[in-house]
Amino acid sequence: MFGQENNAYTVAIVGSGFSGTLVATQLLLNAGVQRLRVVLFERAASRFARGLAYGTRCFAHLLNVPAEKMSAFIEDQQHFLRWAERHALNVQEDSFVPRLVYGAYLSDVLDEAEVNAPDGSYLVLHWTRLRPATHERSIDQTSARARLHPPRSTGTRPRHCG
Repeated sequence: MFGQENNAYTVAIVGSGFSGTLVATQLLLNAGVQRLRVVLFERAASRFARGLAYGTRCFAHLLNVPAEKMSAFIEDQQHFLRWAERHALNVQEDSFVPRLVYGAYLSDVLDEAEVNAPDGSYLVLHWTRLRPATHERSIDQTSARARLHPPRSTGTRPRHCG
């Protein structure tokens, strides 16, 4: 979604998990001379830059990819490892770190992008539960979701923290 307010272009991003956070980061870092307002929407304020996948509070929930491959920047493959070192975390290249640690990393990446954005470009965090525009669309989305995601079996339950 693009719009203009106060001579700044507005980009709205729905969802602040990994993808939404890195899109916002890249937009802020590459705004150039164009003033840019990036609005990031998330359902829960506690999940900004973490989303569902990295918003866990349980250290037992680990990444399924080694730390050496988890940089937020393809051009800087060591970025995550350097971040972990700066935070005195014992993370090796082959470590499978807790998801909540990676969520903290993504949050810091977004914070740094906001601080380093060109003058006139800025980030707005907005937490809300977005709703479909019409009731008919809501019914269509519900039935489509039911077809794409059948109910889970009642077999083994995943292990939860707590």
